[in-house]
Amino acid sequence: MTFSTTTTRVSTAGDGSATAFSFPYLFFDNADLVVTLTVDSTGVETVQTITTHYTVVGAGVAAGGTVTMGSAPASGQTLLISRVEQFTQGLDLVENDNMPSELVEKQFDILTMLAQQTNSQVDRSLRQPNGDTVDIAVIPAKITRASKVLAFNSAGNPETTIATSGLATLGTIPGDISTVAGISANVTTVAGIASDVTAVAADATDIGAVAAKATEIGRLGTADAVADMNTLGTAAIVTDMDLLGTSGNVTAMGLLGTSANVTAMSALSAAAVLTDMSILGTADVVNDMNILGTADVVTDMNVLATADVVTDMNTLGTAAIVTDMDLLGTTANVTAMGLLGVASVITDMGILGTADVVTDMNVLGTADVVTDMNTLGTADVVTDMNTLGTGANVTAMATVAANVTGVNSFAERYRVASSDPVSSLDEGDLYYNTTSNVLRFYNGSTWLATVTTTSGDLVSSNNLSDVSSATTALSNLGGVARTAATGSANVPAGTTAQRDGSAAVGMFRYNSTTNEFEGYSGASPAWGSIGGGAGYFKGDNGAVGSSAGDIFRINEAELNTSTEILAAENASATGPLTIASGVTLTVSGNVTII
Repeated sequence: MTFSTTTTRVSTAGDGSATAFSFPYLFFDNADLVVTLTVDSTGVETVQTITTHYTVVGAGVAAGGTVTMGSAPASGQTLLISRVEQFTQGLDLVENDNMPSELVEKQFDILTMLAQQTNSQVDRSLRQPNGDTVDIAVIPAKITRASKVLAFNSAGNPETTIATSGLATLGTIPGDISTVAGISANVTTVAGIASDVTAVAADATDIGAVAAKATEIGRLGTADAVADMNTLGTAAIVTDMDLLGTSGNVTAMGLLGTSANVTAMSALSAAAVLTDMSILGTADVVNDMNILGTADVVTDMNVLATADVVTDMNTLGTAAIVTDMDLLGTTANVTAMGLLGVASVITDMGILGTADVVTDMNVLGTADVVTDMNTLGTADVVTDMNTLGTGANVTAMATVAANVTGVNSFAERYRVASSDPVSSLDEGDLYYNTTSNVLRFYNGSTWLATVTTTSGDLVSSNNLSDVSSATTALSNLGGVARTAATGSANVPAGTTAQRDGSAAVGMFRYNSTTNEFEGYSGASPAWGSIGGGAGYFKGDNGAVGSSAGDIFRINEAELNTSTEILAAENASATGPLTIASGVTLTVSGNVTII
């Protein structure tokens, strides 16, 4: 059949009551329809099982069929019916067998369905825009991309540098990331004195105490403060100040003592910030920030952080599309796309990319069809096709195709084999046994010979006494039957022109032209009168053909057949005698006319 649509799937929103759903496209087997229920709010899909969850009717019908669910899909669920053909081919065309046109057309229909099915999957996959002038590079190898996020660098090529574990951790602290992003400049400053921060962190308690005494420290320069320092001059306090008075600590406190840093540390000392830094201060997060903190990565994140790119990554991040990119990202495929990306090839693909041409290539592009075309493309086959392509042959093949059912029926009814067939048996089947050279027929339970040699059959080994009706048998054999033992028999009769063309000596017949019996002697003339017929006798009592006492011979008075009397013959006739117009009497012997 023909296909006027490329649709291979139908989806319907559930309403909690409807159970019958139409699939208005051809499918050949109930199992070809795959039914999937999707929960709209979560996207979770569940493939249904035929006979368990649904039934199907309409396989093989051009107008399609109906899927009936055991339970009505609820509101908030979507029912998807997809036609999914298997990528197998079960038709085996035997050489010199009858052409099964319906089965061949069905295979073409299945090929078209597979082409539409593949086209639907391609349409739903991630693809590079036709406008790109350079093909994308191959994605990194499996060992490199494992547990990594697929991204694209500044050249638009795929790369996998960001670990999924790091993103998973960051995904748990989106608020903290926003907070840190708000003080990115301060983070950069702190990162510049990371070692000092580490040292200060070790004395966090002391610094906290000192910060609490800032006002008092400002007052150390007064006389009172000096007095106080005298008080501080105890051994224990001096030991403490010895610890703080190292060059590194003094330098660190010098760096930390600026107005900006003091303000920053005041901001960082808030409970919420301290909590955030506890979260960010783990080894894994610090490593992640070191990786993310390079100029290139920061630039990349600025590029990737736009709404459009985030939307694109959400689109590309589905399992199906990632699987498709794995398939497309092989070296062979990338090389192939590189070959296809040149201007001349793109122009060719523009010509080949129309719907009709793509459909034709999908039909012709299967392994079986390519093999068939290789087989048909030889010089001998092309010559044969030229021979078959005449008007008369095409008409003859069309006649056979129109009566293919009868041809196939005969092929099923009559077979030739060396032994009795055991399959596809129907009463009345015939087959010729090449071992015994006997034609046999099937009576519904066993094979029997069509001709036997029992006593009731008229065969070469039987005589006519075996036949119940000798007269019928004699007639069937071409013999002459008699009416009774003392009766008469019919002999062949006809005109002179109807004589046998290849007569044999001894044959006789009745000539309806001369009205007399004649026999074939082989001499000249070949055919001669036997007697009776035209001439007859009348006797003393006038009875015709009496066996005794006949006196007069009665003859015709006109000769209407050309006749020759040979020199070796004598002839007599009683006149008057009239010779008909156009008839010749030739006398080579003796003749007397009275």
